[in-house]
Amino acid sequence: MSLQLCDSNTGQPLSVKQLSVLAFCTGFLAETTITFVSENASSTKIQAELTCPLPEGATISGYSLEIDGIMMDAVIVEKDVARVVYEQEVRDNKEVSVVESVVGNVFRTKVGGMPPQSCKKMQIKYTQDLRMRDFSFIYEFTMGIASKIDVVNYEIILTDCTDLPTCSDQFKQLNFEPKGDGVFKASSVMRNVSLESSQNHLQFSWTASSPSRMVSVLPGEAFFAVHDLIPDLPMKDKHTTNFCIYWDCSYSRSEVALEPDFVIISTIIAAILERGSSLSITVRPFNYRLWSSKDFIISNKNFAELDEFLTYLSYLGATNFACLEEICELELPTCDFCLMFTDGMSTMGAKKSFRHSKPLYIINNASAGDFHFLRSLAKKSGGAYFSRNTAFSTIQKSILSERLQFRGASLYSGSQQIPVKFHPSVPTMVHFGEYFKIAGNISTSPGVIFHEGPAVLQITYGYGTADSPSYFSEIELDLVNINSNVQTLKKRHKMIGQFWAQKALAELAELTDDPNDAAYKKELLDLGRRFHVVTPNTSLVVLSSLDQYLKHEIPPPTSLTEMHSEYLSIMFNKKKEITDKSHAHFNHVMSWWLRRLAWYRDSTTHNSVYEREESRFVPYKTASDLSKMSINHHQLYCETDNLLTDFRFFPFAFSSYLSLP
Repeated sequence: MSLQLCDSNTGQPLSVKQLSVLAFCTGFLAETTITFVSENASSTKIQAELTCPLPEGATISGYSLEIDGIMMDAVIVEKDVARVVYEQEVRDNKEVSVVESVVGNVFRTKVGGMPPQSCKKMQIKYTQDLRMRDFSFIYEFTMGIASKIDVVNYEIILTDCTDLPTCSDQFKQLNFEPKGDGVFKASSVMRNVSLESSQNHLQFSWTASSPSRMVSVLPGEAFFAVHDLIPDLPMKDKHTTNFCIYWDCSYSRSEVALEPDFVIISTIIAAILERGSSLSITVRPFNYRLWSSKDFIISNKNFAELDEFLTYLSYLGATNFACLEEICELELPTCDFCLMFTDGMSTMGAKKSFRHSKPLYIINNASAGDFHFLRSLAKKSGGAYFSRNTAFSTIQKSILSERLQFRGASLYSGSQQIPVKFHPSVPTMVHFGEYFKIAGNISTSPGVIFHEGPAVLQITYGYGTADSPSYFSEIELDLVNINSNVQTLKKRHKMIGQFWAQKALAELAELTDDPNDAAYKKELLDLGRRFHVVTPNTSLVVLSSLDQYLKHEIPPPTSLTEMHSEYLSIMFNKKKEITDKSHAHFNHVMSWWLRRLAWYRDSTTHNSVYEREESRFVPYKTASDLSKMSINHHQLYCETDNLLTDFRFFPFAFSSYLSLP
């Protein structure tokens, strides 16, 4: 993770005086809290901007900014609203901050009105699920900051740990100490250090007591998350003689190490040639436009020409995926599948996924990337997305063998099937030797009964169509006996809920064809607000005063108890005042109208027609219910003494009397 903190107006980097990293790991989930103090050494107020890529699959789950010595928590609002609020407060020279999703796993924090000759403390939290290897979980953290830092503090807390964690060589000073009940803690303080990414890679691993499952039950709802190891089931090889390579030559890939991409290509070629057939490969470089394609015929394991061609390509410009949509139907009639090497970043034009006519396997070897978009693009073609952490052998098996899919899941307590909101909930490709991750949300309403003994989660896998043989995996979940202290239980519940939300967000992004669809945006907003996570449609906002929250009608965070209560009281009184004024205005108009009716009764009979030179009033209907009264558009019907009248026949514009001031 390369942390870039600078003045957004001048681009000058800002120094970081202190840095603190707190990692809380429970089961296969981790919450990382990064707190840093930056300095504005200039003589004027500035706008600070922080850009950082997070680990793949991580989600921003909290943000705080120090204002007048108090850490102010952020609140979730719509992304467009957050931008408007930020720009208005910056113009008014007020302190304000916003955290938003830029693209993929890249997030940006902006702080407006940072005082001169002062320091500002910021805190960012993100939640992620951890990689698993040989039944041990691996936590990794890399922070790259160019300037020297006065104080750097690391603190690690592990729960559900069965043995002493092991740490990377660069952080041997982290000595884990057992604290009882499977809890281990470690801390380290460094002074006057420079954190270069290559020299600051924190990694530690440990074995958890329940490595494959996490459960949290609180009044009202329950969450669970499961890692299921995919066994080496019988596979059928696919016959392949021709495939295509889409090679991203945009500028964002210029600093990415390409050796792993070459290894993947060579591994796939070697596996195909071992089956005794020659191979035809079409390479199509692209960035903002399509480049000329080049064909290669390979009959032995010597593909130096292909390697040389890819090595000496130029990398410049942005990426335009729309150009691939234009040619995929024309150039791929004989192609068995396609490989695409891209990070999905720095795009131009509409970023709308299209349905590729051949299976599209997307490989991203970069630390940053638009993972949701790339997964959606691959999934809709019947292919798959692979990140930098995917083993080469897994990629080879997934591409050259029949695809094993997750088909669905069910949860049983005794003989009763429990209704669960699963994510993923649609067929999803899984990879042999890796862990399939699924999360569920259960409503613990009075109608849902958990029987004594563990519930059974049944996961179904299969090849090809639904009528082909299925394979079942069963995992026991204890939804009754949850042993944990209250504080840890609430934190676990929040983290498992956010993991479920991450899966829901990823599935929404994969299934939608239009990211601007109103229903899609509403679902993102609802998920962001419910689980307090940043989504492509939501942002986190911090304001410095109650007046700012009232101005934009944004409720302050509940952590600021007094301000939140005062805001609710003021908004209640404000709405009551508007309602009372509206009722008083309406009553005034109605009393005026009743006086008009009284005048009419004294001046003419009910069935006569009263005519003037400029207007005409005709009572045209009677009614039996004398108590009804309603307003419809510019009409006011008042049933009094069997009289129903219409204002449209009067010379005055009655609607102006009803309009609120």
